[in-house]
Amino acid sequence: MSDRPALAALLPPIEAVDALAPELLPALVAGLAALQGRAAARLAAVAGNGAPSTAQCEGDPARLLTIPEVAERLQVPRQHAYELARRELPAVRFGKYVRVRATDLDTWVARHRDSP
Repeated sequence: MSDRPALAALLPPIEAVDALAPELLPALVAGLAALQGRAAARLAAVAGNGAPSTAQCEGDPARLLTIPEVAERLQVPRQHAYELARRELPAVRFGKYVRVRATDLDTWVARHRDSP
């Protein structure tokens, strides 16, 4: 028998969403986004053997985004996205280049959502 939990033990039954009050749905979506981000980051960490992993693919939430991509996702001007990366958004810097992990952006957005 394995020490690892089964996937079903980590998630509630899908049908449970139907019974949730509508005002709880934003928190559920934010929590699921955070879970997805954590799982993708873990996948990227264990796949760091030099070969491109699933977590480094174009559509993956753990990939690094450019500031123009961040601005597009947030639907804000590019300069505002640079300001966010400088002041509060977790960012990775390579000399003059600034990148934001998609998982960090999703987590940041979830933390800044209006609470019902």
